[in-house]
Parts: sequence; C-alpha cells; structure tokens
Amino acid sequence: MGNHNTEKDFYEIKAQITLKKMFSTEYSRLIRSESPDLITNDLEIGVEVTRAIDQQDKKERKYFERELINSDVSNVNPEKLKAFHRNGKQILKLPDSEKIIGYSDGFWHSNSNIIGAVTKKIKAINCGKYRSVKYMDVYVFSQPEFTYDDCDLDEIMKSIIELQSKYDNTFRYLFVDAINILILFDLQKNIIQKFSIEDLLDEICIEAKNLAENEF
Repeated sequence: MGNHNTEKDFYEIKAQITLKKMFSTEYSRLIRSESPDLITNDLEIGVEVTRAIDQQDKKERKYFERELINSDVSNVNPEKLKAFHRNGKQILKLPDSEKIIGYSDGFWHSNSNIIGAVTKKIKAINCGKYRSVKYMDVYVFSQPEFTYDDCDLDEIMKSIIELQSKYDNTFRYLFVDAINILILFDLQKNIIQKFSIEDLLDEICIEAKNLAENEF
C-alpha cells in the first residue's frame, strides 16, 4: 500500500471499524486499500475517507494550543486575539473567569469544510485513477465544533446533491462522523439519519489506535 502516514491510517481504520460496528451486514467485509481507501474484495462497495479540515484550520488550532489555551484573556496580546477572531472563531472562558478553555467555530465554516472535503473527493473519483465499484461512499470526520442542526444538514444535502449532478461518478452515502454522532446522508434518496456512537467511541478509538500503530 506504499508509504504510510500514521494519522491518515488511524482515521481510515477508525472509519472502517465504525462502519463495521454500526452497519455490520453491509460493511463487515471492508478492507484497507488505495483509491478508494476502503473496499470489499468483490468490488461491491468502496469508501473514501477524509477530514473536514483545511490547512488554515490546522495552523489556527496549533496556534490556539500553543499561545492561548489556559491563558487569562488579560494576559494575551490583543492583536493575537484579533487575528484569531478574523475567521469567525470566538474564545470560550470558564464561567466568571478570564481563563481561556477553548474556542467555538462558526457553523458556516465547519459546514463549508465538510462540503469542501466532499467536493475534493468527488473530483478525485472522477479523475480515472480509482478502481471501479458498484457503490462508492464517502466518510468525513468533522471538526469538534461541528453541530448538527436539521436545517444545516438539509443545506449540506442540497449542496452535495447539486454538486454531484455535474459528475458521472458519484457517492451513494455521505457519512459525517461528528464525534458522538454518526450522520448518514443518503444522497440517492435524500434522507438523513443520525446514529449515536457515544457508547462505542472509546472502544473504536482504542482499537483504531492499536491497529494503526501495529499494522506497519
């Protein structure tokens, strides 16, 4: 399978484990592959795995963890806070305190990242370099700030369906892994379903981490 990135391996394995545990009848035969990332030996199902995060988000997250987390707002350079706020992010503080404990990201930004991640994958599966399968799905790991309001999910569905109408090869299902919730977009039937994975989360993460570290 060529060169490996442990972080990429972890997310592909995590998606594989989650699908097997949640939908064992259909996804129990998934194995790791390339183009697509997960596949069944009979070429019935392929799954592309990606993350809804761009390079700017990565830089901002690292900046927050390095410069802002656990600091008092009064001790932070105002210019640094302004730079962090430019993309719609808001600092979260402890109640009745100036201590910074996290940040929130505007839903539009998270929503846009999901659509952007799927867009890249749609273009990829139409480039002629992917193995042909009967059903192609896409699994997206969302950012922690992603919410799942029904109106916003409808907007994601609408955007992806409209985008896919321009391509020959399309995705059947879009899975959005929103930490404790797995959201299934049936892009053919225009149906959205939510499944709780909270009880399985620790088990899935431990299993994926161990496999990613020991597989290669």
